[in-house]
Amino acid sequence: MEQALSGPKKLYAVLNAPVYGTPVDDPFDILADEYFYIQYYGEEIKSSVYYPEDMEPQTYYEWQNNNDIREFMSAETYLYNGIPIDLTGCSVENPDTLSSADQVKLPENSKAFVSIDPTYYYPDGIGENPNDMEANFGLKRYSVFLMKSGTSLTFMAWIGDNEISGQSPDPDDEGNVLAVVVQNGDMSDLVYIAESDNIGSIILLWLSVIFIITVFIVTSGYALEEEEDAPPPKKKKEKVKKKKRKRK
Repeated sequence: MEQALSGPKKLYAVLNAPVYGTPVDDPFDILADEYFYIQYYGEEIKSSVYYPEDMEPQTYYEWQNNNDIREFMSAETYLYNGIPIDLTGCSVENPDTLSSADQVKLPENSKAFVSIDPTYYYPDGIGENPNDMEANFGLKRYSVFLMKSGTSLTFMAWIGDNEISGQSPDPDDEGNVLAVVVQNGDMSDLVYIAESDNIGSIILLWLSVIFIITVFIVTSGYALEEEEDAPPPKKKKEKVKKKKRKRK
């Protein structure tokens, strides 16, 4: 990383780099610990009316996304031993979820409820009968996603000239990256993201070049080994032309 930073800006794959960040505020103030990334993804029980053929209209109730997404990423994040990196605006793949009730501190005398498996926070409780969708119409819940300081992230970035950024050094280049970070990810995650993103052609080209170089080195070494093991070529016998005798 130090060599990459001191050199010219190039596109790199950063694999499982430890990231440290200052804690962000919890909008619901229910988390017992501190995190540098928090997201609450909201859902709500909504109704839908269907009109089956030769039947009366039917009303169905189900959990649906209500576009209430509360996402917070620390503005002060660092790689390794203090290399600053701006992760605000990045989407996060494979974040943590709540795994224990000890991670939550609900307010006293509150209807709020947290389920661990699956992980949901119900700010208004779950109703007398959680399975009665019609009776709980309008009820809200939130999926909870977290990342703690010291976790490992994998991502693509332009590194060089003493900075890490998502912007290509060429203003006409559309190869802007660092839009997605993967917790505990590997190269296969970056390939998957590249195939489904608008920067895919650039990253796939970059990965293809690495593959071609690797294949060239391997095949060249194999050909050289075969050449060394091959027996020496046989020398061709020179043909001697016989002179024809003249008849007397």
